[in-house]
Amino acid sequence: MLVENGTLSDASELLAERVQAVLHPAVKLDGREYLVSASIGIATASEGSAENLLQEADLAMYKAKSSGKNRCVSFRPRMRHVDQARLQLEMDLAAAIHGNQLRIHYQPIFDLDNGDICAMEALVRWQHPQRGLLAPSEFIPAAEASGRLIADLGRYVLSEACRVAAGWQRQGICLEVAVNLSARQLESDAIVTDVAGALAKSWLDPSHLVLEVTETAMMHNPQAVVDRMSKLKSLGVRLSVDDFGTGYSSLTSLRRFPVDVLKIDRSFVSSVSKSPEDASVLETLVSLGRSLGLEVVAEGVEVDNQLEAVRRAGCNRAQGFLLARPLDQEQLEALIATLVRDSSPAHS
Repeated sequence: MLVENGTLSDASELLAERVQAVLHPAVKLDGREYLVSASIGIATASEGSAENLLQEADLAMYKAKSSGKNRCVSFRPRMRHVDQARLQLEMDLAAAIHGNQLRIHYQPIFDLDNGDICAMEALVRWQHPQRGLLAPSEFIPAAEASGRLIADLGRYVLSEACRVAAGWQRQGICLEVAVNLSARQLESDAIVTDVAGALAKSWLDPSHLVLEVTETAMMHNPQAVVDRMSKLKSLGVRLSVDDFGTGYSSLTSLRRFPVDVLKIDRSFVSSVSKSPEDASVLETLVSLGRSLGLEVVAEGVEVDNQLEAVRRAGCNRAQGFLLARPLDQEQLEALIATLVRDSSPAHS
């Protein structure tokens, strides 16, 4: 949108806010509701070409998207340096996906009734040739913003996690593997094709694959997500609501989704260490999951009193640094062997 003869940046921002207000109400198409949001970048012409003006508006729009979307941001000169770093990161990540630089670590999920490992969550790391091992927070946002990269990255993690879990399955070690799906991946039926392909290639029992979708991603376009999750469910996989409690979904809306597992966000687990009263909130969330017939997993268990609170709440599964940190494939296999050995009759 071009605004001519504008003199105040405030006027541009007010116009951008009016555009967002118009787009805010849900749109009904064929009996379904769709939510539309707008990330708006604002640039003011002073000197330079029209090409520069468009580039500055694009940089501001990227900043709006990376700041949480549905925002309007005005261009600032320092954004050029951020853009150069972002482009370099995207190029490096594209090379990493196809250059054997990604590593999958697995965080065990424990059955609190018997102490066994019952599942594992696949977590990607990037072995950067200059910067060393990078955590997801250092590159996933850039992959999400690009769209194409998050699809390639997600496809790699899915394929590798299924391959490893299938190998264990053939050895008689039947563990579920949980793989996170991004909001971007849920925007297309390509994710159904990707999951079906990973299962077929690895020969993994579909019931041993759990696909995790954050509550926030589920609520962005509920009907479209329900349809896509139903297609995934038809493949025989299990579905999980990740980071539950952070997306403001209602009980009614949650029941619409064909999910099997509820993962309670770590913030509700960590809060019991600061305020004993918050234990009642945790108990309520666990009770909600159980009332819906879902398996409930507590995330982020890091100290003893959190584990005790999770047990008292009636949660049957948990993960966190207190129980086990994310491990590479070799380390996880060694831990499994140790637990099997310690539970054998000779060690009981």
